[in-house]
Amino acid sequence: MDQAIGLAPDNPVMLNGRCWGRAIANRQTDGAIADCNAALGKAPSDTHILDSLGFAWFRKGDFDKAIAQYDLALAAKPDLGLTLYKRGLAKIRKGDPGGGKADIARALALDPHAGDEMTEFGILP
Repeated sequence: MDQAIGLAPDNPVMLNGRCWGRAIANRQTDGAIADCNAALGKAPSDTHILDSLGFAWFRKGDFDKAIAQYDLALAAKPDLGLTLYKRGLAKIRKGDPGGGKADIARALALDPHAGDEMTEFGILP
C-alpha cells in the first residue's frame, strides 16, 4: 500500500485503505489517523473515511473521538449498520452500556451481520 500511495499520494481511497489496514492490525494508529485525516482533506464527507477514522481512534483508545467520527458518518447516512455497531462498541467501552447496546441492537436490526467483522477481529461488546 505504501508504494501505491507513493504513486498517488493524494488519492483518498488509497489513504483510507492504509488507514483501515493499520487500524485493523492495531499498529501504527497515529499513522492511521494521519492517513484518514489526509484522505478527509480530499473527500471531507466520505462516510467510509469517517468510519475508518473512528475505528483508528477506537483502536487508540480514544472513544470520545471515535464516537465523534461515527456520529459524522451516521449524520450523512443513518443506516450504516457496521458504523452503528462500532459506535455501540465505543459507547460501551466509554462507559455508556445502554447507549452502546441500543446502537448495536439497531445495527443488527438493519443488518444481522453488522457485527461479524468486529467479531472476526476479536472485538466483542
